[in-house]
Amino acid sequence: MEHTPLPVRKPGTDEYRPVQDLRLVNQAIETLHPNVPNPYTLLSLIPPEATFFTVLDLKDAFFCCRLAPQSQPIFAFQWEDPLTGTKGQLTWTRLPQGFKNSPTLFGTALAKDLTSYPSIPGKRWFCNM
Repeated sequence: MEHTPLPVRKPGTDEYRPVQDLRLVNQAIETLHPNVPNPYTLLSLIPPEATFFTVLDLKDAFFCCRLAPQSQPIFAFQWEDPLTGTKGQLTWTRLPQGFKNSPTLFGTALAKDLTSYPSIPGKRWFCNM
């Protein structure tokens, strides 16, 4: 797999941000299809007397999932230090943003983690990505 460059200059500013173009990686990797429950089925599991609900937005949650060492070279990229011009190759060690299977892999890991919590009478966990 060719190592992708990492353009970092935010357009119109002097700010830098890491953005990796993963289109070639996404084309080469098999798509994982999530097992997404029907929202109507989930809603039917909520008892009519329920009055409190919470929704969590897990920002940057993909970075909580480690990449297997054998998968890390797939996500290698070239970095050039804007101040010194020094070039090097780096790779992600966590699930990267922009990878087509990141939502499915994260959702699977989250659902698995939620099963370890004990059930509480009258309380329900729903994981919908």
